[in-house]
Amino acid sequence: MNLGVYMNRIHEFMKEKDISHYGLIRPEIIQYGKILLENQICRDGYSEFAEEDLDRRIDAGEILPGTCSILVVLFPYEMRSDVKRSDSYGVASFAEGLDYHIKNSKILKDLADSLELASDDYRIHIDNGPMVDRYLAYCAGQGWYGKNCLLINNELGSLFTIGSLFMKIEFDESDYCNKTKMDGCGECELCLKSCPNGAIKHGYRIDSKVCLSERLQSKKKIPYDMREKIIRGAYGCDICQEVCPYNNRKANPQSSRMNIYEDLKLSKKSFIEKYGNKAFAWRGNSVHRRNLLILLGNKFSGTCHDKPYQAALEFAYSSSDMLAACSWWAMLRIDRTRASEWIRKRLLVENEELRVNEMKELISHYCDEN
Repeated sequence: MNLGVYMNRIHEFMKEKDISHYGLIRPEIIQYGKILLENQICRDGYSEFAEEDLDRRIDAGEILPGTCSILVVLFPYEMRSDVKRSDSYGVASFAEGLDYHIKNSKILKDLADSLELASDDYRIHIDNGPMVDRYLAYCAGQGWYGKNCLLINNELGSLFTIGSLFMKIEFDESDYCNKTKMDGCGECELCLKSCPNGAIKHGYRIDSKVCLSERLQSKKKIPYDMREKIIRGAYGCDICQEVCPYNNRKANPQSSRMNIYEDLKLSKKSFIEKYGNKAFAWRGNSVHRRNLLILLGNKFSGTCHDKPYQAALEFAYSSSDMLAACSWWAMLRIDRTRASEWIRKRLLVENEELRVNEMKELISHYCDEN
């Protein structure tokens, strides 16, 4: 196929799909991100979900040996409205609809087919490998790094997911991007000021240890003071995007909402049946339940209401140390007097050291300190 035909087909395909933001790069340009990535990797707040091997993060051959070209595409999504009802909860806007991995992979697969690429001549990368999606998009001229470390596009703000098509084919030289976007944040620091846990740092850094979005995905224990700030949703966090001037589009008031009480009762099988095609389902039902227990404790903090207290109590004897501990925490948040009495009685018969220590720590933190 003539080299010019490839890009013409891409333009036609994107127009049919109503996709307007994409760019083509050569793999060599990725090497320029080494200093940026080294700066992140050397810091304590580096994400536990990111690839630590720097060489793998800048080597296109890790995705497709012999890569000649990478097409980077932005897939927009809508910001959702806030949750108002006390028994409801949400997740980050990008995770509400069909899993973007599934949806965007289908689009890029169809594009590869329209280019008549053999299966060995391309690979699709959507947040599922060692490469840094937002850095690929930055190299492709699709935006700049905001102070919250998200990529920001003039038209889309930061409300998009990113997908890349790695290909072994060459394009005309004029088709490749050779210009990146300049910083558009200026003096604005709204995202730094709005982050509830101060995870956004000066110098374009995120401290993943205290980022609520990161901690909601991690299986590591969440400190008590950090739990108390989880009041918006069970997965991800939109706060720094909501305050960004580039995301000033009206939120969608018709967004679907989930019910805390109903979803706490979901078994592993029923969770997969209900949410298996959502982006947040990958972390599993146990982590999701833990997050719901935290939300329950915060939404009904100090109310002494019986319904949320009983919902938390359902997990007090769970075989999962993580769920049992979070149920005790939620019980204390909802009704400190009743929960502390329950915990003190339980301490008399509990013989598992890990649980005993957790109960004592909870009592010390929430009861004995006063």
